[in-house]
Amino acid sequence: PMAFLDFVHPEDLPGVREAIQRELAGEAFSLVYRIRRPDGDVRHVRDYSYTCTDPAGRRMIVGTLEDVTETLTAQERFRLIADTVQE
Repeated sequence: PMAFLDFVHPEDLPGVREAIQRELAGEAFSLVYRIRRPDGDVRHVRDYSYTCTDPAGRRMIVGTLEDVTETLTAQERFRLIADTVQE
């Protein structure tokens, strides 16, 4: 089975991994990045996540992905790509 990170666009993966590390340190986040769907289509998603603890005491990240591809303006897409290149 594929893991969540397998779907993240390779250029966005470092930023997503960094956000996950911050999340595990207790900082909730909202992040926009690209994913590749199984059919190869690339979509922009907004990820809203937070950390919680299950009854057994294990920490986990819970979140929601929202497809924002159609709502991003060309300028926002350019900024997201430029931010990725600068990192």
